[in-house]
Amino acid sequence: EEALRKSEERYRDLQDNIPVGVFRCTPSGVPLSANRSLLRILGYDADFDLSKINLKDAFLENSTWKTLNEKIASSGDIYGFEAAVRRRDGKTIWISLSAKLVLNEKGESLHYDGIAEDITAQKTTLEKLRQNEERYRTLVDNTTDLILLLDKDGNILYLNPSAWKEVQSFNQDLIGMDVINLIHPVDHEPAIKAFEDLFSPPNQTYVELRTTIGEGGRWY
Repeated sequence: EEALRKSEERYRDLQDNIPVGVFRCTPSGVPLSANRSLLRILGYDADFDLSKINLKDAFLENSTWKTLNEKIASSGDIYGFEAAVRRRDGKTIWISLSAKLVLNEKGESLHYDGIAEDITAQKTTLEKLRQNEERYRTLVDNTTDLILLLDKDGNILYLNPSAWKEVQSFNQDLIGMDVINLIHPVDHEPAIKAFEDLFSPPNQTYVELRTTIGEGGRWY
């Protein structure tokens, strides 16, 4: 019995010290057990009485628990389910939840065993990245400068609207085409040299080139 008690203590210590929430609950959201990390994620003290809450009420959207139940009922488990949760203090956070349905010997639903991880920091970082990309896209799309994105072989991956407007005389899809085809043959050598300089420190270059755009070509 002493060995069993120590084993249970080690298991409880393990559960309480891992940085993700571990829980067991009924399909209706009634918590049966949870580690300290889950209580911390939800904003509760370590000695909080779980019987006073229902986990489904923690989700920001009322339909979230229903969606979660439907997914688990369909496959028996769920992995990486992301949802917004309202902490006890009213603060909204994001969690990634994985859970498995446990059945009795008759095949009837008993409970869910699952883990929950606070991914608020990752979601915030991704949102900031998305906003920065949106601002950059707005800048690139509205500038009168010609902007082209090339791969390491010089093939065109992207042209901004101003660039498309300039090369609209080409009756072919320019995506995937070697950019050298837009440069006047006389300037192929300096163009290739400039492109090679981009792959050597300080990885920047400046060159004026004639293109095959328009009658007689244009300088850029």
